[in-house]
Amino acid sequence: MEFKEIATVMKHSTILLLFAGCLCACNPVGQNDTICDKYNERSAELLYNFFMNDEDTLFLNAALSCLDSALSYIEDGTLTCRYKQMWQTRKLSALSLKKAYSEGIEYLKQIDFNIVSAPYYKSTFLKRFHAMECQYKGDTICRNKHIKSILDDIEPFIEENREKIDLMCENEDENAIYQNPLFFSVQQYYYYKSLIEGVDVVEKELDLLEKNKNYNQGFLNGMKATFREDFLIFQGY
Repeated sequence: MEFKEIATVMKHSTILLLFAGCLCACNPVGQNDTICDKYNERSAELLYNFFMNDEDTLFLNAALSCLDSALSYIEDGTLTCRYKQMWQTRKLSALSLKKAYSEGIEYLKQIDFNIVSAPYYKSTFLKRFHAMECQYKGDTICRNKHIKSILDDIEPFIEENREKIDLMCENEDENAIYQNPLFFSVQQYYYYKSLIEGVDVVEKELDLLEKNKNYNQGFLNGMKATFREDFLIFQGY
């Protein structure tokens, strides 16, 4: 699949962003071009191979080998290449695929991670990994406690920027919405809200926003698609 095709699907499935690799935006420029391209493409390919084979026990050992190799390329990319936060995000995704949630928590504590201008950003990721670890252990109460804490962090930011968010979401140009820094916060908010209140409830809320505030339908449909993604795999939000 060519990157232009991937980018179209990516709007509705952030996991493809992590696997396919930001090939247009994240390729470094300079003397490390070739080696960084290699790290980028190989780590994305290996993560994708692991993801596709993870449920097939016949290929489990090969899949785990893919994951370990991907982490090695990611580590090299983090040390050598530009756009370190892209590499850091990909490492977090790899650790979630490995079910190494505690390792992800420790990694987040060590790095400077602030892609968007939202004060809660790194805190959200930390709580997300705690919540994933709780769910993996079968502790729903613990999981929901962390998710509710994420919502408590995001909601004031959403309310503070409500007018700007309304203007963004009313834009008929879906691509322009994805270029707006506020897009990420909106997607996060409704994604985590769907985990607590239920997918059907939040989808109805989005339908009302489309009807009453003329929110962009394509954008809302993209958000709805994320509600059904596997919570135990970190997909960038």
